[in-house]
Amino acid sequence: MTWSFSARPTRALLAAGAALWLVACGGGEGGTEPNVPPTTGGLVLSISGLPTGLVPAFELTAANGSTRSVSAGDTIRNLPAGLVTVRPTSPSAPGIGRWVPFRETYDVTVIAGTTVSETVQYAAAQIILTAEAIGLPPSTQASVRFTAPDGTSYPATAGAPFVTSTTGTWRVQGLQVSASDYLWSPVGPPQERAVLPGDTVLASIPYVVTSGALEVTAPGLDSGIVPRFTVTQGNISYSRNGPGVFPDLPAGPWRLTATSLSQPGLRWTPAAGSQSINVSTGATSRVTVAYTAVPVLANVAVDGAYITQAVQAYDGSTPLVAGREAVLRVFLRASEPNTWRPTVRVTLYEGTTERETLDIPAPSAGVDTAVDQGNITRSWNLSLGADRIVPDLRFKVVADPEGTITADTDPSDNVWPRNGEPRAVTVIPVGTWHAVLVPVVNAATNLQGNVTDANKDQFTSVAQQLLPIAQADVRVREPYTANVAALQSNDGNGAWLALLAEMRALQALERTGANEYFYGVVKVDYTSGIAGYGYVPGRAAIGWDYQPSGNGVAAHEWGHNFGRRHAPCGNVGNADPEYPTPGGAIGAWGWNAPQNRPVAPNATDLMGYCGNQWISAYNWTGVLAYRSGTPNAAERSAAMWTDAGTDGVLVWGTMENGRVRLEPSFFVRGGHRGADDSDAADVQLRVDALDASGRVLASTITGASLVDHAPGSARAFAVTLPLSAAQHEQLASLRVHDVRSPLAGTTRRRDAIQSAALAARALGDDARLARGSASRARVTWNDARVAGALVRDAATGRVLSILRASGGEVAMPRGDVEVVFSDGVRSRVQRLSVR
Repeated sequence: MTWSFSARPTRALLAAGAALWLVACGGGEGGTEPNVPPTTGGLVLSISGLPTGLVPAFELTAANGSTRSVSAGDTIRNLPAGLVTVRPTSPSAPGIGRWVPFRETYDVTVIAGTTVSETVQYAAAQIILTAEAIGLPPSTQASVRFTAPDGTSYPATAGAPFVTSTTGTWRVQGLQVSASDYLWSPVGPPQERAVLPGDTVLASIPYVVTSGALEVTAPGLDSGIVPRFTVTQGNISYSRNGPGVFPDLPAGPWRLTATSLSQPGLRWTPAAGSQSINVSTGATSRVTVAYTAVPVLANVAVDGAYITQAVQAYDGSTPLVAGREAVLRVFLRASEPNTWRPTVRVTLYEGTTERETLDIPAPSAGVDTAVDQGNITRSWNLSLGADRIVPDLRFKVVADPEGTITADTDPSDNVWPRNGEPRAVTVIPVGTWHAVLVPVVNAATNLQGNVTDANKDQFTSVAQQLLPIAQADVRVREPYTANVAALQSNDGNGAWLALLAEMRALQALERTGANEYFYGVVKVDYTSGIAGYGYVPGRAAIGWDYQPSGNGVAAHEWGHNFGRRHAPCGNVGNADPEYPTPGGAIGAWGWNAPQNRPVAPNATDLMGYCGNQWISAYNWTGVLAYRSGTPNAAERSAAMWTDAGTDGVLVWGTMENGRVRLEPSFFVRGGHRGADDSDAADVQLRVDALDASGRVLASTITGASLVDHAPGSARAFAVTLPLSAAQHEQLASLRVHDVRSPLAGTTRRRDAIQSAALAARALGDDARLARGSASRARVTWNDARVAGALVRDAATGRVLSILRASGGEVAMPRGDVEVVFSDGVRSRVQRLSVR
């Protein structure tokens, strides 16, 4: 609301004024006083944005340095001409909360002889929630979860302030913490706090220790000999290599088993292969497993085994994707040169259920004395069909099960794992990967990206081979006309980034499922330079159509979409600081399934800029975790999806160095088809649609994803707000700001109509569609209110182009087009035919 008042002069003042007038006009002896120009002026203060019940105060400093307290609505008179500084307060009241001015000071220039006005805008103050963890060991960080009144949960760290603008009752819940070898749990149920704007709330969460630990020592071993220890309690089992501590163990009895170890000529045997130890809460139990070395004259052993799909660590710790073919590799090691040809028997399990047993014949004569992962003929290999790669997969390996090698003096190490228990394999199910390939026509050059149903595999085969994708659904969309400048090798004109933003907007409007990735395919007139751009993370990317490099470019950009940053190889920007291998090498052995050969660890990662590329276990694991554990996971997204689209308004734009820039919004029938899918981005924006009174018609939170290849901090966002046609008619402004800093944002309002002639016409009434060629048409308009236009096929609803200025071209369908004209905020739809 806006308050304003004016002061009325009293009768005494009127009388005094009349007397002064008489003296000025009739006094003196035969002369008149000269006209003296005024030296003071007045100021009227008003406010907006405050709820009823809050009355602010203001301190005013005049140009001569004098100060006074004033109230909203007062007319402050006799102010010396010059700069006046107004310092507003932040009013608060019980049951309402605190409101803060948009600026700490307002500078107003007072003009002599006139009364100027100034409006002080207010907004609700931020709410600060802090959870304090009590009872944990020093320097221990605890994770907590804040739950908003609408049920949305937000992860946070105890001790760190959590800033929000949402009022109502919040819940705070502490999460379990592992520290000092013990598990610590919060005491009591989640706590609730009712908050108003400006509140600062502290919730203290007490913690208690809820587990114990077990420390194992193993005297008698030579340097480099590392046994494996396993502790079990019921269905719970933990293993570690070498002596040390088993942390976070529930109290009670545990069984510890120790393995024997062999190397040429020696075998280390534990004094007790299995023993029971009691673990108490808050205490560390200790046990000693002594080893004795026994000479062995000749021996063959299973050194290791793993299942790989594209890359695998030797210990088998790299997870697999469910429902995708894989290969099992078994590595034997002998104590001395030989010509043995042992069979390897593999038993596959699903949980505790045995599924099948398979024998692998020796690939060649002799068992090596050292493992060679790079030679396919020196390992025992078994292809596993997609139906065998299931969650809870386990396997066990036995070398020479029939005992044909009579010289083998220690058959106990022919079993792997050594304890005889099947090795569990981490297999993660993910949904079908949906890719939409978009042929892009650059109107500035008339070049179209060459992607069709016939050649689409040339753009997706690398991604399906190197990324954790089991099932893929790839379709080619109708061409999209980009009315951007010609794409340059260094993007000096920003056309690459503009096109990427349009592809993000296209994905927001047209995705037909909850997890579709839109990839624009372009043709350029250069052969060296920028080849692609993608969001990190996101659902949109673009890349050139040169082959075979276009295949790898697409896989690289989808890697960005899956949240992966650059590997440190080549002249990359924004390299991942946590990448584990120097020079961007993959660091473990890869597996090229189509060529049935290993890939050496010195190959470089797909996410770098070097040659000889493969995928590292680090990035494979990261992509798989992203696909299965974020809102991009099919299981979660499907629950948020709406098949039948509802009306909505597309709000999109860019963000750089914290500054938000809005593109023209478009109201589209059926344009909102599901919840926003970009909340995995590290920067979150709040998007509000407001009516003329400032009332929120619709609101959402969306991610502003980083463009990893772009210089600086270029980001973009696109989201469809659910908005009915009736609400659209009330739409007056769009507001977007960083949720972490409400003042870092922008508001776009409808432009005022400049003339009666414009006011008399509907938005875009003068638009025309003229044929430019057999397949292209140009959309023109003279309406100064039009900030941009969205062109759609009237029959299918497909977006043909986004126009930022009159005269843009589109690849024409056979029938009419539907043009959504935008004045920046509100839209009007017009059906046009070629003339």
